[in-house]
Amino acid sequence: NSTADAVQALRHARQWQAMQPVAAQPRPAECPRSPLPFGPGQYSEHDTKAMLAAYGVTANEGRIARTAEDAADIARQLGYPVVLKIVSADIVHKSDVGGVVTGLASEEDVRKAHDQMLQNVALRRPGARIDGVLVQRMVHGHVELIVGGRRDATFGPVIVVGAGGTLVELL
Repeated sequence: NSTADAVQALRHARQWQAMQPVAAQPRPAECPRSPLPFGPGQYSEHDTKAMLAAYGVTANEGRIARTAEDAADIARQLGYPVVLKIVSADIVHKSDVGGVVTGLASEEDVRKAHDQMLQNVALRRPGARIDGVLVQRMVHGHVELIVGGRRDATFGPVIVVGAGGTLVELL
């Protein structure tokens, strides 16, 4: 239930992997290529999850809605409750701009939240490119994690693992 627990879990996973026979471990040449052309820059959650899925990392299903009606249709198909998240590579911290709404339990709630979210984001981040609204079935758990990476000019590849969600900036 803490960042220390998450890091310890990653350590145990690495130790488990090290105990596997060498033949069972994929070599870099065997890793699949991402279906998306990723280069330098920031990516939306939806695009990042698509890239991770190509490498076998699963995440909760979500689809992008372009209209409030699309969002309601997707929510009905996924099942309630759902969460809506703004999709924009220009917006890293979605909740800071009103770009996340959780616990939506009806088509009417989804339509209203969709339209209100777009208004909030337009006021707080005018000029941000908006690719749509991600509709996901709401998942409940004990810990929200952030995992990120970048290639730093001084240190090379760097990975961040920590408390996610609204705690990301605080911690």
